[in-house]
Amino acid sequence: MSSAERGRREELRLRAAGWLVEGVSQAEVARRSGVSPQAVSVWHRAWVDGGADALRSAGPPGAHRRVSDEGFAEVAAVLEAGSEAAGFTGQVWTLARVGRVITQVTGVVYAFGDAGTWGDVSSQASFSRGRAHAIGCLQGVLDALDLGA
Repeated sequence: MSSAERGRREELRLRAAGWLVEGVSQAEVARRSGVSPQAVSVWHRAWVDGGADALRSAGPPGAHRRVSDEGFAEVAAVLEAGSEAAGFTGQVWTLARVGRVITQVTGVVYAFGDAGTWGDVSSQASFSRGRAHAIGCLQGVLDALDLGA
């Protein structure tokens, strides 16, 4: 769901709460809002238990980024310098090497070994199994791991 859609839904929940405060029935709030009575009931319970803050969007689903923009920039700088400059033999960036750089630079550890993670990353970044050219693939790696900016 887009940020705009989350905002639209939050606005709707807050407007519904206002109607409930005014004494409008849940059934009428549902009609005005274009949602089910059950949805209004859930919103009402959340509002009673937690006030307006309970009706606000929690943001996008999923894990929050674990690497800051500054950390991302530091990782990118290391990768731009090349794999040999980072202490590896040869000018090849593998997924394991990128992972090691992320850990060394930011302290954040990712396990790249399992097939599911490899599949997620390779489909996002168009990796070949044996080679990954760092700068062209870095953003895909970080996006697939929800690290990218």
